[in-house]
Amino acid sequence: MLNPRLRLLLGISAVAAATAACGDDTGSGGAGGSPTTTSSTGTTVTSSSSGNSTSTHHMECTTAEECTVTGTACTEKVCEEGMCGLAMLAAGTPVPDEEIQGDCQRAVCDAQGNVISEADDSDLPDDDNFCTIDGCSEGAVTSTFQPEDTPCVNGGSFCDGMGTCVECNDSDQCNDGALCVDHVCMPASCMDGVMNGDETDEDCGGEVCTKCADTLMCIINDDCQSDFCHPTNLVCTAPACPDGFQNGTETDLDCGGPSCPDCADGDGCVVDGDCSSGFCNTTTDLCAQPSCMDGFSNGDETGVDCGGPTCGDCINGQACSVDGDCQSGACINSVCSLINTCSLATAQDLTAMSNVNVTFTSFMYTPKCIKVAQGASVTFQGSFPSHPLMGGYVDGGLVPAASGPFVPVTSSGTTKTFTMSAAGTFPYYCELHGLGGMAGAVFVVP
Repeated sequence: MLNPRLRLLLGISAVAAATAACGDDTGSGGAGGSPTTTSSTGTTVTSSSSGNSTSTHHMECTTAEECTVTGTACTEKVCEEGMCGLAMLAAGTPVPDEEIQGDCQRAVCDAQGNVISEADDSDLPDDDNFCTIDGCSEGAVTSTFQPEDTPCVNGGSFCDGMGTCVECNDSDQCNDGALCVDHVCMPASCMDGVMNGDETDEDCGGEVCTKCADTLMCIINDDCQSDFCHPTNLVCTAPACPDGFQNGTETDLDCGGPSCPDCADGDGCVVDGDCSSGFCNTTTDLCAQPSCMDGFSNGDETGVDCGGPTCGDCINGQACSVDGDCQSGACINSVCSLINTCSLATAQDLTAMSNVNVTFTSFMYTPKCIKVAQGASVTFQGSFPSHPLMGGYVDGGLVPAASGPFVPVTSSGTTKTFTMSAAGTFPYYCELHGLGGMAGAVFVVP
């Protein structure tokens, strides 16, 4: 099949040949007329001649710009073999002059030389509204809303989520304590005698005004001076321990706090005093029974899971009440410690002996740390005038004991026997050389 351009050229050639054969026969144009011929493609070709007759074809044009024929936006002037004509543009050719900006369409030519519209999703609309999102979908204009609180400038400060730019959506977006009422910042007034704004009763409640007194209306606890908005009737009410609600200073339902009874195990708590067990587990914030393995110092423990009559002895550094709370056998200033570098766990075990000798020469007691049975005798041998023996311990200084078998000081003689009649820890030192390390301890066990 011949293309349109070749078909046009053939049509023009045929007209030229017919004109040459007929001389000045101008057809229906008559004398002095300009005959017209339609090519086989439907393209109109117009020719002109001067005078009443011609024996040769008159050249009507040499370039398309010389032609005066008119067509549509989808045709173009052509000059072929001296004849003016119109040629259709290819289907799909854009026609910018026929465009409407922002309608999701574009103007193009069809195969018949007509201007038609087709979808163009790149031809985006713009409605000049900051609060809408304009777009195209398969040639149709679309518009969706910007999210609430999106900044905008056309008539307000924030989008309301429905396509409108407003002054505010929330009172937090207003200045000077104003309230956001119907998307407008309204000056707060808590003294106008009218329940307005976000007040829950006349001139009280809400975010701005003072809290409401008992019997006045409320929405949440924070609306009330009592901090309790009764959820059934929405009236501010004084909390009470038997009212069936957790309110006031209670830590759980009608228990805990300074006013109500202590809570049972499993109930909420803040401090140990909220619980009937005396222990509030601060990890779970629930009342629980103390145990020797819960990671807390509770019950009758002196340290964490140690000390007291129930749990094991505490290591050095843990809190204690008596020497028996400590693995070292020494509770010094309420802390389990080594005493004169001795501990019950490392002391020489002499509990099988009823009589034990300790000698002291060269500024040292031998053995210095011993464990004996209650009722055993311990005899010290050495020069007491040179090394006065005193009960007590060394802790940056000499700390004499107030009582015990080694009190008062022994400063004469060379031998002295002490009967260890009571269980406990009994440290001792040399008054002259204790700071130099001449010290020890006797641990008496039942």
